[in-house]
Amino acid sequence: MTDNASERRGARRVNARLSLRINDPGAEEAQLSASIETINISSSGIYFRSVRFLEPMTKLALGLELAVPGAAGGDDRDLALVQCQGLVVRTTPEEET
Repeated sequence: MTDNASERRGARRVNARLSLRINDPGAEEAQLSASIETINISSSGIYFRSVRFLEPMTKLALGLELAVPGAAGGDDRDLALVQCQGLVVRTTPEEET
C-alpha cells in the first residue's frame, strides 16, 4: 500500500483473508457466482482478486463470512454470513509473467 500522503481512500484498509461470495446478476448463467477470498477490507470497500474480469460500475451481490462469538460463549466462534451490495469502482489488470 502507498503512504498516507498519496492515499485517496477515506477509510483505512486492513489486510484480511475472508471468504467472499460474489453474485453478478448481469453475468451469463455459467459465470453467475463465485467463491473467492478477500485481500483487504475497510468500512467502505473490499479488495479481492477474481479470475473473471469485472467491468467498472458492475453491481454485485456479496456474501461475506465473518467469525462471531459462538452461542455457547467462551472462545467458541460461529460463522455469520453478511449479505450486502457492492459496486465495482476500480480494476487492476494482472501483470503477465
